Amino acid sequence: MLFRKKRYQDERVTAEQNRIYREIYILIYVICFLSIVYKFIMNGGDFIKSCRNGDVNRIS
Repeated sequence: MLFRKKRYQDERVTAEQNRIYREIYILIYVICFLSIVYKFIMNGGDFIKSCRNGDVNRIS
């Protein structure tokens, strides 16, 4: 067959996919948040000031 009909997914499969996507999104969000906290701690609380100056990659 050259043309196949689109297979309909069971709603349980769709719900499981949505749960997995949500967990991946939360994981990425937490990693980004922890990265910001780490940079804030490593720069001695001067992270916001260094971002405004455009010197994000500064090592103190």
